[in-house]
Amino acid sequence: VKDIADNHKYAPESAAAVAAAMRAGVDNECNGETLGDTAGLETRYRDALNRDLITEADVDQSLVRLFTARYRNGDLPGLAGAPKALPTSVVGAPEHRRLALAAAERSMVLLKNDGILPLKPGVKLAVIGPLGDATRVLRGNYSSPLSGAPVSVLEGLKTALGASQVTLVPFGESVTDGDRVPTSALLTPDGKPGLLARYYNPTTPMPAQYARGTREKLVAAAKYQAQPVVTRIEPDVGDRNLDLARVTDVHRTEWTGFLVPPESGTYRVGLSGSGGTLTLDGKMISDRRKTRWNDLPGMTTLKLEGGRRYAIRAEGSGIDLVWKRVSDAPSAELRRAAAAADVLVAVVGLTSDLEAEETGVTVPGFSGGDKTTLDLPADQIAMLEQAKATGKPIVLVTMNGSPINLAWAKDNAAAVLEAWYPGETGGTAAANILTGRTNPSGRLPLTFYRSVADLPPFGDYAMKGRTYRYFAGTPVYPFGHGLSYTKFGYAPLTVTPARGGAENGLRVTTRLTNQGDRPGEEVAQLYLDFPDRPGTPRIALRGFQRVALRPGEARSVTFDLSPRDLSSVALDGARSVAAGTYRVTVGAGQPGTGVAGQTASFTARQSAELPK
Repeated sequence: VKDIADNHKYAPESAAAVAAAMRAGVDNECNGETLGDTAGLETRYRDALNRDLITEADVDQSLVRLFTARYRNGDLPGLAGAPKALPTSVVGAPEHRRLALAAAERSMVLLKNDGILPLKPGVKLAVIGPLGDATRVLRGNYSSPLSGAPVSVLEGLKTALGASQVTLVPFGESVTDGDRVPTSALLTPDGKPGLLARYYNPTTPMPAQYARGTREKLVAAAKYQAQPVVTRIEPDVGDRNLDLARVTDVHRTEWTGFLVPPESGTYRVGLSGSGGTLTLDGKMISDRRKTRWNDLPGMTTLKLEGGRRYAIRAEGSGIDLVWKRVSDAPSAELRRAAAAADVLVAVVGLTSDLEAEETGVTVPGFSGGDKTTLDLPADQIAMLEQAKATGKPIVLVTMNGSPINLAWAKDNAAAVLEAWYPGETGGTAAANILTGRTNPSGRLPLTFYRSVADLPPFGDYAMKGRTYRYFAGTPVYPFGHGLSYTKFGYAPLTVTPARGGAENGLRVTTRLTNQGDRPGEEVAQLYLDFPDRPGTPRIALRGFQRVALRPGEARSVTFDLSPRDLSSVALDGARSVAAGTYRVTVGAGQPGTGVAGQTASFTARQSAELPK
């Protein structure tokens, strides 16, 4: 509502913004004021109701949907027959880990493979790049750092191949640094795993609601009680206070104990989040009291001795203790490790801290959450060139939440696996695919361009050149692309129009066969090529199905297309099925990209205008 009225000016004032949002199906509002208990936010909703911009039925509908979701999730256990509230102990439960792993494996996309994958047993790997041992990168935006235990690509490969077969090559300092310090590297003051946490409430209770613009000043001026209301051992530094009824919303937390590095070396240590401080052996090494919540972590580079106990003290709330082992001579370490390795696994990309919403981050390639280039960070590009110079084959694993320029990788890497931000089991999923335990089956849900120069200006809302449907250039990797370790074949299509003609819908059927010697899943994609009329896309995905087949197994695959599936939008905004000849293709990707598939044609008459 605030964005609609105050920022984007879509509505003239806040009550009209309420009506626009609710009628579009938006049931709850989320911004800094709603999260900060700002007083008076209900006024605009009351105004909208009093002015008949919305009705009580509209309000009831939103409330029913909101409370139904809470009811089903066990968030209203006091109601008769309601599901039980889920305890925090279910986080990381085995069945949830299995689901997370399956989701990660199915989403990863094998973009290139010259035959080096799956990796052969006994292969010696050197894992290079800033994200090889990273765990923060596994999570995207708006995700909890308190999810299940994260598995890096390094750990996944060690588990799959054996620790002796995999060597980590530390990277230099990078904008992607900042992984949560694990409990295994933390001890309480009396030597137990974790840290001692103390929670302090304000001496004077804070208001239930704050007048607009006053909360930050009141919180900054708050004084806290001398004695903690709760003292307990916690696994690390993090926001775990929601299960503590005695701790108020505004509070101060203090974590004390020891940081114990597993090995000697150069580390970057600090905090992410905002509103806290960190000292190590009595020296301030991270001060986040004036930072934004989504700024990059604030870290200090230190020489640390493996096994030594370093006294740490973190204070504040909304902070996480983070670190990164880095190298003082990454190029020399890369050359040394490559000499003893058969294959280099380069794990590169971005983090959701860089490509985030409304950040204050301005570094090469990024400005306030917006990307200014599709290229990888310069230090990663330089590392890849050094890796190529060693002569060892490179298997590239990329982690990112938006398209990046993979032209270099397409020309120089032996294989490329797009892993995205794959979640807590991402390293296991990547290792399973690289070693062949899992057949890759993901497909690109967007186009990978070479440069921002391939894209229309951001402020140009015309569709020309935008998305795979209207892009006339040659992408590095097209929408829908993805490889497999097995081979699938498609039988000729059977196209059956609905009664009265294809403009009323049609059925498309093919037979899909696993022609290889490995079980696998194929994502059969159906694309339409439309009659030539202004405004129609050059091509459009109108259906897809994921099919699991054993070697030699075949199965019929059927798509039922409605008039809306067959429709397109003319320049005047009218949606209809255009008269003329269509081409329909079912295959492993877009037609014309060299993948397996079959194409057929059909004709349709002009339909009546369809609802928008």
